[in-house]
Amino acid sequence: MSVNVLGSAHSDVALRFAPKGGAAKFADTRWLLDHGLPRLPNALGWLACEIESMVDGGDHMVLLGKVLHADHRDGAPLTYHARRFGTHTVLDGDP
Repeated sequence: MSVNVLGSAHSDVALRFAPKGGAAKFADTRWLLDHGLPRLPNALGWLACEIESMVDGGDHMVLLGKVLHADHRDGAPLTYHARRFGTHTVLDGDP
């Protein structure tokens, strides 16, 4: 399993991958294989994982994985809260 961490400028990519649809989501998206797993070349982070367990999360399955390979680049991460995209903000007093 791979995890691609999107940046704050990638809300369009997040919306493309949000609906159900399997591998068809990759059709109009630039991607490559890294360690045999899909990687989005402009993502801020990428994790290659071995699935350790699957947990029922109600309307989702939560996959817990052991990280085998990882890569990152600087940038503001994309977040999603209350049906809106945003990014991380440092709290006052946080070092």
